[in-house]
Amino acid sequence: MENTKIEFELTNDCICVEYDEETGDSKLDEQGNPIPSIVCFDCYDEERAYFQDQIVADWIKANGWELDTPLIIKGSRMTWASRSGWATATPETLADKLSINGDYTLSFTLSPDHKQLTCVRSSHDEYGAFFEFEQAPAESEVE
Repeated sequence: MENTKIEFELTNDCICVEYDEETGDSKLDEQGNPIPSIVCFDCYDEERAYFQDQIVADWIKANGWELDTPLIIKGSRMTWASRSGWATATPETLADKLSINGDYTLSFTLSPDHKQLTCVRSSHDEYGAFFEFEQAPAESEVE
């Protein structure tokens, strides 16, 4: 198990960039930034799959959980009203439960021992909604 924290961003805003077909490198603009692609190549689904296969897989392994282990999501600073609340999920449905109807970015941090996962969600209406996750009591029902 690694001893470094892992940070990962998942956004529903397209992150596809143009590539130079000869070199395979990203095309850059005058400032040295990658040029956004005119067409989206399903980047959200690819990034979400990476999140599940790498970040979530390491997290549940470190905790001895399964993809269907019931979880409680504890949230604070949510929406423009800075609300707190909770929801239920499983490791498999985590990204879906944190999504909102609009553009957003989920910034995940996995602790060095891979046992703690946290998330900060940013969107037009919130900057810094914070989420922590824990295993739900055995009697909890998860959607």
